[in-house]
Amino acid sequence: MGFHIVKQKDGIIESVYIRKAEEIVNIDDIDENTIVYEADEKWKPYTIKDNKELHLFLQDSVKYGLLGQQYFVEMMHKNKVVCEQIDQNPESLKQYIEIANGEYIKRGDYILRNVNNIEVEVKVRTFYGRDQNRYFTIDYSELKSLERMQKILNNEILFCVFQKVDKVIIKDTIYSIAINKLVDLNREKLTKYYEKDKYLGIPVCKCAEGLDFLKNECSDS
Repeated sequence: MGFHIVKQKDGIIESVYIRKAEEIVNIDDIDENTIVYEADEKWKPYTIKDNKELHLFLQDSVKYGLLGQQYFVEMMHKNKVVCEQIDQNPESLKQYIEIANGEYIKRGDYILRNVNNIEVEVKVRTFYGRDQNRYFTIDYSELKSLERMQKILNNEILFCVFQKVDKVIIKDTIYSIAINKLVDLNREKLTKYYEKDKYLGIPVCKCAEGLDFLKNECSDS
């Protein structure tokens, strides 16, 4: 076991391996703050982009989605809501797909056990526009897949949305809107469909701000 001396310049990592400490005198452009770790020669350092699993979680859609779910669970726990994560394994959806005649369907992220067993799909979205014209977007195919699932379950599904401003999630405020209401708004042409990206623009003013969706129905209320 020796030492990996890690040098980084212009985003490029260079690792020099030495077997004995005194060999460090042969390495240029290092100082007492240079990173070093002790390991076998084969354990060379690499950047996150070289690891597919780690790199996946740096993608904005994945990163902010997971952060939004974390904040939602924390919010539910603070309000004594039994928040149970729903298994998204394709195998668990097989029976639902069969009922839906093979059409694409989706479960929500969580089921709130002591709030009428409603399902919640958590999103983090940038809000566009100003004042009463603010809106966020939802993938239209996702809305339809959740709508199909709601019909099968005969149970309410909600979108719960955190606002993202630049790279910061406003985690203390949440907006909610039921799938049924979204379908009605779309039918009444109170949403905007973006053909190019297949998105639906949802007016923020049509959403409930805060925790009204809990309806004071938690078991200890």
